[in-house]
Amino acid sequence: MCAAIAAFAGPEQNRRERTLLDRWSKIYSRFNEVLSGMVTVSYRVTAGVLPGGDGQPRNLAGHSIFEVQDDKVIRIWHHLRVVEV
Repeated sequence: MCAAIAAFAGPEQNRRERTLLDRWSKIYSRFNEVLSGMVTVSYRVTAGVLPGGDGQPRNLAGHSIFEVQDDKVIRIWHHLRVVEV
């Protein structure tokens, strides 16, 4: 009985697993492309003013992440924070 069910369900299960593996490989391939094209730059700024802040100069530290594709910057993220000296 179990062998008959396995013989009937086996091809469908193989198709599902192949489809799932194909989707995961596409996701991880894109993830790897993005990570290989990312550059992080860290920096410190003295007497910097945060946008939208109170306008007072502060010591800042931050980093920017640049996503590069075909030698062109396609996306940039910035993160700044106030640091005590």
